[in-house]
Formats: sequence, C-alpha cells, structure tokens
Amino acid sequence: WIVTGPNMSGKSTLLRSVTAAALLANCGLAAPATTKHPVPRLDGYFLRTNGADCPAEGLSAFALEADDIRILMRDVTPRSLAAVDELGRGTAPREGAAIVGAVLEELDQRGCPCLFATHLHEELESLPLSLERTQHKVLTVVEEECSSDRQEGEVNPIRYVYRVENGICDNSHSLATATYHGVGEELIQRARELRIAGDKNKNELGNTCTNRGRNRVKTNLATGKTKGKSSNDKVLL
Repeated sequence: WIVTGPNMSGKSTLLRSVTAAALLANCGLAAPATTKHPVPRLDGYFLRTNGADCPAEGLSAFALEADDIRILMRDVTPRSLAAVDELGRGTAPREGAAIVGAVLEELDQRGCPCLFATHLHEELESLPLSLERTQHKVLTVVEEECSSDRQEGEVNPIRYVYRVENGICDNSHSLATATYHGVGEELIQRARELRIAGDKNKNELGNTCTNRGRNRVKTNLATGKTKGKSSNDKVLL
C-alpha cells in the first residue's frame, strides 16, 4: 500500500500497529486480526517511522535515510514486511519523490508486503511509475462546516475518524492541524495568504509555459524548422 492522509490522521500509527500485530501473530501470540485476513509467515520486519540526524557521526537526516534504504534493499524478501514512513523528506521534494518512486518499484517487483506512508503524493503522481501490485490507500478525515463569514482561503476544522479507504489524499490539512494545536491566528492568516499567492503564481507560471510551448510549435511549423530535424520532416502534434 501507498498510504496517504492529512497530518495526524494516523498513518504512522497504522504502520506501527500492523507491524506489531504481524510480529505477535508470528510469535504464536494473540493478535488483533481476523480469520478472513490471516497473517502470513514472515522472515523479517522493517519498520522506519522517524527521521533524525546524527551529528556525532557526521550524518545528516538524509544520509541516515540513505542508509535505511541500503539496509532495506539488501535484506528485504518477498516474505518480509516493510513499513516505511515519510522516506525522502530529508532532501528536495522532487529528488526525494524520485528516490521514493524507485524504492516503491523495487519493493513492488519483489512482491514484498509493504506499507509506505508519504506526503509526496503530488510529486509521485507526476512520475511514470511501474507498480503492478501496489494499491493506494487514504486515511480520511471529516471536514466540519465553517462559519458563514469565512475568509478567502480559510480552512474548515477537521475531525479525525481513523478510517482507511481506497484513494489518494489531496489535502494535508496542515493549517487546520496547526490551528488545532494552538499556532497563533496571525501566523495562520499569513500562511493562508502565502498559500493563495503561491497557488496563483503556480497557475500563472503553468499557463505561461503552456502558451510559450504553443507559440514555439507554431513558429517552428511556420518556418519549417524543428530542433534536430530538417524542414522536410513532418512534425507530429
């Protein structure tokens, strides 16, 4: 599973709970599982749920992530359980998502039972991943109704229901979570303004790039020139 969901929706708890239940069952102890979904015999457990650096050893947070990836790829088998939380957050989102995508493809190819929690779903959706066995699961929340005099960009308060469903999370609800935990209203309001401005700039940039691309194609067609082609070559659009 690729597990997505808003902040504090229970992703990390789900990973820990599944790993603990599988370990209990494989030890012959009582486990919170039904006969409809028996726990298979496993030969290893890989649980990664937090990221930190290690200054004493000269290792950054991403260096430790890379070491975790090395160990996972070295030892995991089709009978191992892997539970990985927030891999790729110690570096730039685009490169982190690319590394996450490569790890997901390798685990999928090996047929390893895996729970992979991430907030990089938007970046992953843009990648041409080859995942034959992987499913998308989302931990849902319920948005409460906001007051009638809500401001532009104001987020609805949310209620956590801790329910796993099919799908992909499209909103991290980070501002709602920050508000719930007492972050000042002035800071939240400024964050809303910056988010709105950032979305507008992103849309405008996307439209500008699209228009530039269309104009470039029109110019090439008009002059009969295309990069790396002669004027007699056909251009397929």
